[in-house]
Amino acid sequence: MNHTVCCKGYQYVNDFDTCSPICSIECIHGTCIEPDTCQCNEPAYLNENNTCVTPTCSPECVNANCLQNNTCTCKENFNPYNSTHCFQCDTGYTVDENLNCRPICESTCINSSCASPNNCTCDSGFEFKNGTACEPKCDCVNGNCIAPNTCSCYEGYIPVNETTCVPKCSNCSNGNCVAPNTCICNPGFRIQDNLGCVPDCICVNGECVAPGNCSCYKGYVRINETTCTPKCDSCSNGECVAPNICSCYSGYVYVGGFCRPVCSVPCINGVCSAPDECLCNDGYVKDKNGVLCVKPKSCEEDCEGYCDAGVCVPWNCTDPINL
Repeated sequence: MNHTVCCKGYQYVNDFDTCSPICSIECIHGTCIEPDTCQCNEPAYLNENNTCVTPTCSPECVNANCLQNNTCTCKENFNPYNSTHCFQCDTGYTVDENLNCRPICESTCINSSCASPNNCTCDSGFEFKNGTACEPKCDCVNGNCIAPNTCSCYEGYIPVNETTCVPKCSNCSNGNCVAPNTCICNPGFRIQDNLGCVPDCICVNGECVAPGNCSCYKGYVRINETTCTPKCDSCSNGECVAPNICSCYSGYVYVGGFCRPVCSVPCINGVCSAPDECLCNDGYVKDKNGVLCVKPKSCEEDCEGYCDAGVCVPWNCTDPINL
């Protein structure tokens, strides 16, 4: 029959058929793990007499275990408040670096703070939109709100203050820019490419300088509200077609700055006074054909007029004489 023989310092335990260590001094608050060697149960510790001693702390540890040397250590899931007290936050809260219990939000609170467990409250200047996020709050006109009371204008718009954008037109003087590069002219003006709104009026040979106001070009004079005509220093018997440029009427030619009549038959002894009409010099009369200027003959039967000292004088109906 087999029999277990224990080594020195051990004793046989029949119930377990094993050898267990023997401690001469009972291991109170501990376990004998080797001959005369105790392993203390926490928070007990082994003193110089090889005895497990349960420590005592003064003041008493709250939510903590008392260790030797009057030291407290927090129980599991508790946080130290001071050297003797430990605390535990409610469910949904955690302790921060200042030993305050703060709510826990599983989703990150953007532009907001975690006010209670899983409940974000928007920061000042932000508002809750679409049920998911806090977005900046401002009344943007023609722009996007990118920060509290700060707008980013749409393309084609420019800011006039922090919350209002207006359309931009490259040139819209004398008009109203109603959309990007869309100008509505004021009454009395019309749109003209690259010039914006210009005065609208009929202006012949002049420039429209204001609604219904025509300014004549140099060398022209105004004859009514809408028409300017060229000015010539002298243009008798002709038409002034451009500044100081005269177009003579038919039967006249421009000579020496004047329109002079043209006679197809040279006016010898006279001057051409009108187209194909000669005015005889003094002492000359028209021949019987009424074309040439000739010296009158002695009174003859063919004298058409009256004789004065033997000279045939043509009748002058504007100065009748008595015979």
